[in-house]
Amino acid sequence: MTKITYTPYLKKKFSTDNFGVIQVRRTENRKSTYFTLSESLKEIYWNKKKGEVRSNYKEYERLTNLIKDKIDELKFTDSKVPENYVEKIEKESNEKVSFINFFENQLLYLQSRREIGSYKSHKTSYFHLMSFLKTLDKKDLLFSELTTFLSEILKLI
Repeated sequence: MTKITYTPYLKKKFSTDNFGVIQVRRTENRKSTYFTLSESLKEIYWNKKKGEVRSNYKEYERLTNLIKDKIDELKFTDSKVPENYVEKIEKESNEKVSFINFFENQLLYLQSRREIGSYKSHKTSYFHLMSFLKTLDKKDLLFSELTTFLSEILKLI
């Protein structure tokens, strides 16, 4: 299991700047991604060792809560999708598993990862599949029926 860390960070554009933008650094497998809070702060109000806003800053509580909320949001987003998500689905893909449920889970996965373009195109395919199933008076489609189902589609074309 990979460990994911979240660290508040004051990112300056130039090392000579005396201010920076507060960001949260998400590190997974030694790869960092930054999520901005869109809040600027002077360097003298940032505790670099502790990674937090100094308590003598006038908006200390608001910025501290903002950082905490952003970290909680990122943790929630990461916890929604298990690390071995695809492996679990592949193991479960036997005769009793619904392809429609799998498709819906894929849509949730794309939405949680904020892959909007992929989500929209997959959602369109999902609606086409559901409307086609409706014409066949079916509500669900199992993985075991996929080959039979696809051959029926090809016969109709």
